[in-house]
This record gives sequence, C-alpha cells and structure tokens, in this order.
Amino acid sequence: MTRRKRSLPILLVLLVVIGGAVSCKRALPPSTFVNESLKGQQLAQTKHRLLKQGAVGNSTGFTVLWLPMSRPTESEARQDMVNRLNQEGINLKGLAISYANATKERSGFSLLGFIATPRITLTADIIEVLEEPRIASWPTEQVTSADVDDVPQAGSPANKNRYAVVIGVEQYRKDLPRVNFASHDAKVMKEYLTKRLGFAEENVVSLVNEHAAKSDMEKYLEYWLPEHVDDDSTVLIYYSGHGASNFKTHEGYLLPFDGDPTYLDGTGYSLKRLYETLEKSPAREVVVMLDSCFSGAGGRSVMSKGLRPVIVSVENPVLAGGKTVVLTASSGVQASSTYHSKSHGLLTYFLLKGLQGSADQNNDGTIELSEVYTYVKSHVETIARQEFNNEQTPQLLGSAAMLNRPITLIGSSP
Repeated sequence: MTRRKRSLPILLVLLVVIGGAVSCKRALPPSTFVNESLKGQQLAQTKHRLLKQGAVGNSTGFTVLWLPMSRPTESEARQDMVNRLNQEGINLKGLAISYANATKERSGFSLLGFIATPRITLTADIIEVLEEPRIASWPTEQVTSADVDDVPQAGSPANKNRYAVVIGVEQYRKDLPRVNFASHDAKVMKEYLTKRLGFAEENVVSLVNEHAAKSDMEKYLEYWLPEHVDDDSTVLIYYSGHGASNFKTHEGYLLPFDGDPTYLDGTGYSLKRLYETLEKSPAREVVVMLDSCFSGAGGRSVMSKGLRPVIVSVENPVLAGGKTVVLTASSGVQASSTYHSKSHGLLTYFLLKGLQGSADQNNDGTIELSEVYTYVKSHVETIARQEFNNEQTPQLLGSAAMLNRPITLIGSSP
C-alpha cells in the first residue's frame, strides 16, 4: 500500500526531561505514565521516520511518549504540555517558563519545545509514524438482536437544529474491565436519533472505542458543538461506558478510551467540565443521558486500585439554574447494570424501548423526556431488583424550570 492511499499519518512527540545544570539534585519519581509509554524497542518495530530532533537543547535522559492533542490554538497546546508535566509530578510553580516553536504539524498542533528554568529542560523529537500501531484486540461480546434494535421509521420530522454527540466506550486502551455492549448501545442510539428523533445524519457525531479518546471528546464537545449550534438548537449527549470518581473531591468523571482512573484529573472528563461546557453553548436546551455509574462499586464504574467505593454527586450547581437536563442510570451510590439477555445497558434498553413507543402512555404520538423518565425509572428499578438483586434508580436532574418544561423527543414540539 502506498503512502497516498493511507489516511493522514500520526505524529508522535517523544519528550525528553533532563535535569538542568543548576541545582537539580533529585531524581524524578517513578512514573506509571513513563512505564506504559511506547518504548524504544517498540518504536524500532514501528514504521516511522524522524522529522526533527532536539528542537530545544540536547536529547538526553529518559524518554516518554506524549500523544499530541489536536488543538485549535497554540495556547491550548501549551496548556496541555503544562498539564502533562504536572501529572508527572514536576512542580512548575515559581519557575520561568518559555515555549519554543509551537507549530501545526498536519493533523494537529505539536509542541516542539518547552523550557522551564533553571531546573528542568524539556526537549522534543518529532516522529512521524507511517503505519498506525495496531491496537490490541479484545474478545468481543456476542450481541443478540433485541426487540429495541428494530427502529421505527416514523417519528419526529427532520429538524436541522438538533445536534448530538454519541459516545460508547466498551474496551479501553488501559487494562480495564470491558463495558459489555457499550459500543452496541451507541450504534443503536445513533440509529434512533437519525431515524426516530429527527436528527440529521451530519448533525450526529459518533465516538466509539478508540475514536472516543479524551481529545476526541474535547474536540466535539468543546469546539464542534459551539461552532454549529445556535439559540434555537436542541443538543443531546449520550454516553455509555465507565464512570469513575475522584476520591478526594467525590466528583464524577466520564472515562475516555485512553482514560486512567488513577490519573483522572489528566485523563478523565469530569461531569463538572461537561456541564459547564454545555451551559456555555448557545443551545436552547440540552439533554444528557449517562448509562454509567460513578461510585466505583462495580457495574459501569471503575476506580484506582486500593481505594474503596465513594458517594459521588452526579449533580452540579451549574444545573441548578441552567438549561441542561441529565438522565443518569443510577444514583451516586449505586452500580449500573448491563442487561446481558438484551445486549444493552439496562438503562439504554428501556430508554430505547420507551423511544420505540412504550413511553407514550397517553397515545398522543408525542414522547416527552418526562414520559421517558417515568417509564425508564419504573422498569429499570424492577428489573434490577428482580434479575440482578441490585438497587438501581435512574435520576432526572436539572433546574425546576427545566424539569417542568416539556422537552419533546419524538413528535412535533408545541
């Protein structure tokens, strides 16, 4: 296969941290990030070429791998570098920081050099990978077709002002328990949005497994959405995958494909950040659906080794006076179940069942969010108790004004 037939090559930046000549006497602490990075031997087995070496100073010391985030601005790229150093336990407080030659390298910004003086010098070698490293294959869960997978064609009329981001993370880059059927959840949810709820195909972004890295979530939630929606838009965010909790702050996080529950601040996507991002968008109303849980008590949640489950608040003060309504699979102390016989998350199965038509209790042809919640809550509680011996109570969170407002999912809006 020729280079021309390939997609845009990936750029990897090999960062080298060395002690400065002045007063750097301590060794850097052991780093999980370093241990899990692409090693020289692995790189040697990967088709690549060196584009630039030692952009700042000399390349000595140990080497770590930084996957550059696609950023629209240089300042975002710089901040990403600072965050990475902080994750490595390198304290930049009080140090004079200068940046060298941040350039846009094909598919995204790659910071070529960074200096924090007098103690730390960071240099960069730019490596172009000509062939993507193969992602380890995981055994896939056998999907059994369920009744909800048959999507009714009739529903809401096409509405160009409806936008959605659908995220499903079933398998993770790090060795974490798989979230059975999460990718199937996302696939079928997208079909409902486009065939049943009136979302145009081009207005729905689907991020599944390796395409749901943190940078992908940032790109579409924080840049793509604000660029497309206006004050007459409805936005729907759907997530099926692991949640995690910060044991210090008790904040909940969505876990991207490349997330690590041990380093949530740097690799997770917090609910607080999600809510604040959506509140800043010009959209008229926002609906968030989370088939996940955040306590670390099992189900669709994970936590760092050695920690115990915690009570997590899936609410946020931002919701109290905002335009966002959040449907969660369970409360902050509960685990969310997978409905194996239906090949879906328990919440997602009954969510789709409701959107299929079962939530339309008054048979008026219109299905509102409040109707879906009433239907989902009753059935999820019952099945969780009867089949899984588990207490799982879906929550509908938002301001009183938004919870009392008719949010039409299927049918013509009033």
